[in-house]
Amino acid sequence: MARVAIMLLLVWCSTAWAAEYPVKSIRMLLPYAPGGAIDILGRILAQPLSEALGQNVLPDNRGGANGIVASELAAKAPPDGYTIYFASVGQISINPAAYRKLPYDPFTDFAPVILHSGIASLLLVNPSLPVGNVAQLIAYVKARPGGVSYATPGAASTNHLSTELFARMAGITLIHVPYKGSGPALLDVIGGQVPLMFDQITSSLAHVKSGKLRALAVSTAKRSALLPDLPAIAESGIPGFDTSSWNGILVPAGTPPAIIARLNALVTEFHARSAFREKLLAVGAEPIGGSPEQFTAHAKAELARWSKILQESGTRLD
Repeated sequence: MARVAIMLLLVWCSTAWAAEYPVKSIRMLLPYAPGGAIDILGRILAQPLSEALGQNVLPDNRGGANGIVASELAAKAPPDGYTIYFASVGQISINPAAYRKLPYDPFTDFAPVILHSGIASLLLVNPSLPVGNVAQLIAYVKARPGGVSYATPGAASTNHLSTELFARMAGITLIHVPYKGSGPALLDVIGGQVPLMFDQITSSLAHVKSGKLRALAVSTAKRSALLPDLPAIAESGIPGFDTSSWNGILVPAGTPPAIIARLNALVTEFHARSAFREKLLAVGAEPIGGSPEQFTAHAKAELARWSKILQESGTRLD
């Protein structure tokens, strides 16, 4: 009886705490530098969260080490709901396969809140590159063995692994140039310092529409509604090619379940708003949603998938 009473008291305390939550600003950790897809989507989400919670949700960019810097900060933060982590597939389902040792475990150091959205990537080139489609790019690279480089926001990112998979399936070799985030990588491709890269449509679409970058194809099996005339890589001579990214909200393990439930309910509500969905779709993101348990199941399935791609590409980071 005493044990049951203690458990009921803990549940009551958790619920009471959540009813008062939040009473101060909330930090939203972002694992990449400003300008990338995660930064854009995190800021889109921070605004309605701030309005709904009545407290500022403040984006905090902590780029570096493929998101490990932000992940460790988030894992070690107090589990009180005042630190939320807007993470990507890289931190949750790629890093555990790419590194032998991490300062965090995505499945024990965090509590999942909700899978937020999925994002297609574009195969991009500097407009000065004399190629207009995937076949021409492959021919261009084959004519310059070992002489063509590509940018990424970091080793073992989805951008990196998508390019390695593309190169392997196309039978070409490219030189990897990693950056600390998608924003800096995009700037150097726009500037011509590096000729090409894969990048999420969220962070690159505006540059494509302005003519600063040329998109050759989309990474997903189907074309994007935002660029319906742009072919998929799978229909451009590399059948079966299909990669994408996704992101979601986590909190430190031990955060009261009532707070997790409240955050999940709010994001689910946002996804149902046509204005919010349109904001996501306008930058190439598809809302997903679901329960924390569905988030975990998806993350574990993706870990198995990306582990295979890492192994086949020979990529290890330690």
